[in-house]
Amino acid sequence: MERDIFEDFRELVGCDFISDLPYRKEEVFDVMERVRFSDYPSEKVTEFLDYVF
Repeated sequence: MERDIFEDFRELVGCDFISDLPYRKEEVFDVMERVRFSDYPSEKVTEFLDYVF
């Protein structure tokens, strides 16, 4: 089963909804230092980064 980068970040940042992530950019950035992006498909990583930033 493929991991969902959106759900993982929602949980790690402590948001109730994925739609909250763009409003918590600083927290997302802090979490990015601890996450291995190689665990996710590159197109999903790109989609996530475009959505949040």
